[in-house]
Formats: sequence, C-alpha cells, structure tokens
Amino acid sequence: MRDNSMAQALALIGQLGFAIACPMVAFIGGGAWLDNRLDTTPWLLFLGILLGVLAAAGALYKLSTGLSRKAGGQAPDVPYKVEKGNDSAGTNRAKKQRHNGR
Repeated sequence: MRDNSMAQALALIGQLGFAIACPMVAFIGGGAWLDNRLDTTPWLLFLGILLGVLAAAGALYKLSTGLSRKAGGQAPDVPYKVEKGNDSAGTNRAKKQRHNGR
C-alpha cells in the first residue's frame, strides 16, 4: 500500500489556498463593484479588504483548530476517567458504606 502523506499535504495546501483566496476575492471584488455602482471610491474597496482579511483569518483559524483536534491536540470531552477494580476509588461516603456492609 502506498503512503498517502503526499496527497494529504497537497490537500492541506489546497484547503489553505482556498481559505485565503475565496474570502479575499469575494469581499474585495464586492467592495470594488459597489464602489463603481455607488460612486464611493475607494471606501467600500477598503472595507472589502478589511472584511476579506478578517474572513480569511477566521477560515484559517477554523481550519487550524480542526486539524489540531484531528491530531489529538485537544483533551477528550470526558471529565474524569473511571477505573474498575480500584478499591481506593470513590467518595468517603461510599467507602463507609462498603466498610459497613451496605
């Protein structure tokens, strides 16, 4: 079986490229188009640049946190680990009940 690490790396590069390019093109293009329609040059273009950068940063953040969760960088959602067969486990009340035979 062939190692697919190269394919995974290329997929990641593609995701990063689209996460940056798509919001930038959409917001900058929309700002330029609205500037021409409303004759507000260059203010909506600047707003489009700002929104594009923020949207791209948000997409990169979402992509990077998703990758760290896949890699096991996040703690599991289970708050406590319960081990069976350990007599020292439990609260004091449970220990007293075991000792009294209840």
